[in-house]
Amino acid sequence: MIAIPRTKCGIPFHDVFFSVEPKEFPLESHLAHFSQAAKPLAGFTACQTKIVDLALDSGVLFAKLSSSTRYKIRRAEREGITPSVTIDPSDNTISAFCSHFDTFARSKKLPLSNRNKLVGLREKSALLIAHASETDGSALVTHAYIADRESARIRLLYSASHFRSTSDTEERNRIGRANRLLHWHLMHTSQSYGYRFYDLGGFPIDQSDPEKNAIARFKSEFGGETVAEYNGFASRHRLIQQVIPTAQRIFSQRIFT
Repeated sequence: MIAIPRTKCGIPFHDVFFSVEPKEFPLESHLAHFSQAAKPLAGFTACQTKIVDLALDSGVLFAKLSSSTRYKIRRAEREGITPSVTIDPSDNTISAFCSHFDTFARSKKLPLSNRNKLVGLREKSALLIAHASETDGSALVTHAYIADRESARIRLLYSASHFRSTSDTEERNRIGRANRLLHWHLMHTSQSYGYRFYDLGGFPIDQSDPEKNAIARFKSEFGGETVAEYNGFASRHRLIQQVIPTAQRIFSQRIFT
């Protein structure tokens, strides 16, 4: 479990990730938002994610990828695309990541990155930033991960690529190959960093939405098991628990950013 202090709309709380027992609060917290808790409390909502067991042999892991994904990864390697991982990234690295991600997010009309959250994770030694780069060092794809040593779990938090900014079909395909290579690099190297599970960062429940359906198909390319988990606010104090629905409306469901 990881807990980091945050403030939103002037309200202090803790973000708590991967709680096995969500009744367990950070000692200094009166209000907490649980992300991907193993058990629900009253008012929590269900979510799904894809988790790959990294204890498998690297060859077995690779064989479990879709045949198309295996081909694209091999081709990206032949093209000289290079994956890299930064553990405990510096402020400059975090700022550069946020700049890259925010350009992507604006093009998709998504919430921008939360630098304070990334810094909070880094202060808990729970942040990895990864890149898949061109031969000249320029980033094609960037990922940020929550890395929880207690649960041996690494979870994709943000992913950004700018293939939508180019009309060149081959360039778009090249960026797609780089993205798959970066996922694979984290999958087959993370065990050496002490992680057992690779969490692809959510698996959309509403597959009637074409974009969510495309995300689900992409994540299914990497194998893994679909796992049910739960998100929501909770407090150990009864009075605060009673005003949680109001807090949720204030935060406008954007607490995950």
